[in-house]
This record gives sequence, structure tokens and C-alpha cells, in this order.
Amino acid sequence: MTDPHDLDSSDDSDYKSSRSTRSSKMSKMEKKVIKLGFAENFFLSGTAAIVSKTMAAPLERVKLLLQNQDELIRFGRLTHPYKGIRDCIHRTFVTEGIRSFWRSNMVNCARYFPSQALNFAFNDQIKALVPRSPTETQMQKLMTNVACGGLAGVLSSCFVYSLDYARTRLANDAKLPGGGRQYTGLIDVYRQTLKTDGIQGLHRGFFISAVALMVYRGLYFGFYDSLKPVLLGDPPGVMEAFLLGYVITVTANLIAYPLDTVRRRMMMTSGEQVHYKGSIDCAMQIIRKEGPMSMMKGAGANILRNIAGAGVLVGFDKSKEFYIESYLEKISEFSWKESEKESATFLKLSILSNLRIGSRLAIETDQKFSINRLVSFKKNILVIHLFRIKWPSLSARSRKLDVKTKRENSVLV
Repeated sequence: MTDPHDLDSSDDSDYKSSRSTRSSKMSKMEKKVIKLGFAENFFLSGTAAIVSKTMAAPLERVKLLLQNQDELIRFGRLTHPYKGIRDCIHRTFVTEGIRSFWRSNMVNCARYFPSQALNFAFNDQIKALVPRSPTETQMQKLMTNVACGGLAGVLSSCFVYSLDYARTRLANDAKLPGGGRQYTGLIDVYRQTLKTDGIQGLHRGFFISAVALMVYRGLYFGFYDSLKPVLLGDPPGVMEAFLLGYVITVTANLIAYPLDTVRRRMMMTSGEQVHYKGSIDCAMQIIRKEGPMSMMKGAGANILRNIAGAGVLVGFDKSKEFYIESYLEKISEFSWKESEKESATFLKLSILSNLRIGSRLAIETDQKFSINRLVSFKKNILVIHLFRIKWPSLSARSRKLDVKTKRENSVLV
């Protein structure tokens, strides 16, 4: 009778090759089944947001200066209007220096990290709560994604609006030639605003901001989530995903830009003598005094700045895919290592007892143990491949076992 210890070293090459094959060929279904938790979404999207925002900070400030230049002139913070993007960059560089293009970037990152992270996290959580039907049309999917994205934008704004206000005031704190600045930093913005306008001053323009975010975030998430599976391959290429994200970001920004202009202008009146009566009054005064096109001032710089927005969208998507693949790899490694001894033990017992069903029992029992360990290892992962888990090395060993048991049973008979 064959020594059962022979099986410990047999098919070792099959074991290693099958193990690497399984880890390198994770099924698409497994990736779709796994849902990242709130904290994981928060970290991945926030990190992508900080990197892209820091890179686009100069264009961010130019956009805000162009958008709010009429308010700056009215309050005496700017002598004459900018002629365009190049003139704004030149005058800012001459007056304030190269470092001024990153003024308010720290505050922007402090705002944008939780803002984007909460946007993505809320969006995923809200979509998970919405019942979906396999028979729903593409239009129904689009409307659902738009509604979920818009609601996620409004919810996240509730937490970070005062930081958005402070960032806007710091970025528009243009330095006059030979003069000083209105604010020394984030704390000074809060201190001066609370002193003159109270807590309301930190949240001026919140209603129109909520409307703008509903429009922008709804289109931003809705179109991307709906068009990505239709227009891109599986898995989508980085460049294709970036171009789709850029087009969607620009489109959403242009549609929501007039609303963004109104909310920024209302923010600029906090702590000043002149206030608008409301968002409608603000929009009417801008159109009447400056013309309809003034609602789109800074839109050109914003289109360039949207490269960062597309980077966030794609960066989050790709980092999530990488995280899931890495996570599945760890689970696969864990299950292989933990089940190896148990598998060998059951196979040895089946040989010693000369049972025809021994190999089948060993594999089934080993699967049960592996599933239990997977679930206990990470409770928030749903593993649905109970009957699809395949251990190629066990299959090879079981085939060899079947041959041996048949031979041994024939001898016994």
C-alpha cells in the first residue's frame, strides 16, 4: 500500500501554478460582489482628491479671481478688471509672487478631502439602499444615479460648507501693490466673519449652493456611472476612463456654473457693508449690471481646472479596483495557507480508510473550512462562490487518490 506521506510532495508544481493562476485570474464577479466600506471609500477618494487639487491649485485660484473680480472691485480689493486668464496670471505673479497661486490650497485640501470622500462614500451608500431591478432601462439607471449623486453632494456640503466659504475668501484675497491682505489665514477668516455676521455669515449662499451641488454632483456621478459600462470596455483603459471623466466633468461644470457664480458672489458679501437679499436678487443684479455673460466669468480657467476633477473621478475608480484586487489576493493567500494542512490531513485519512468517497468528502470539508475562514477573516465581504471555489491542486490530488483507491479496492475484492 502506498505511503500516504507521498502525497505531501506530489503535484507540488501543479499546486504552485494553480495557486498563481487563481490569484492572477480573479473573476469579474468577485470584484463586483465586494462593496467597499465607508471608511475605505473615504480614504481612497480623499487621497485622490488631495493630489489632484494640489496640482490644479494655480488654475483654481485664477478661476475664483476671474469669477469674483467685480465684487473685489466694488470692495476696493482690485483696481481694474482682468482682461483674461493670461492677464490674471501675470498680474497675480507680479503682485504676489509664485507661491500665491497656492494660497488657500491647504484650506482647500482640508475642505476637499472630506468633501470628495463624503461625496463618493455617500454616493455608494445611497445607491446601495436604492432597490434596483434587472429589467430597468438605461434612462432609469441614469436618473437613479443622478438622484443619488445629487443627494450625496448636498449631504457632504452640510459638513464642509464653512470651509468652502473660508477657502473662497482666502483665494479672493487679492493683494494690492504695496498693500496688505484682508485675512492672515483660516482662523482670521472665521474670526472676522463671526464678529461681523455671526454664524450666518459662514453659511451665506448655502441654499443656492445645495441646488448647484444637486445639479453638478448629480450629473457628475450620474453620467459617469451610467456611461462607463456602456462606452468603456471591461476593464476600462486609464486613458479612455480619463477622457470620459473629463468630458463629463466639463459638461457638469458648465451647466452648473451660473449657480456656482451666484453662490460665490454671495459668499463674498459676508463681512461687507452690502449684502444681497437672496440668491435670486444676486443673480438679477449680476445680469442687470454686468450682463448675462458675467455669470460665466472664469469658466475658461475652470475647464482647464476640470482636469483635476476628471483625475479624481478616474483616480478613485482605479484605486478602488487596485484595492479590491490586492484584497482578494490577500484572501486567496490566506485561504491557501490555512487549508493546505487540513487538505492533506483529510486526503491521508481517506487513503488509509480506502473509501471511494474519501476524496470528495475531503474537498467538500476543505471548502467548508475555507469559506468559514474567509467569512470570519472579513465579515463585510459577501462571498457567493460557495460552489464555484476550485482548488486545482486538490483536484489533481483527488484524481490521483481516486485511481489509487480503485486499484486498492480491486485488490481487496
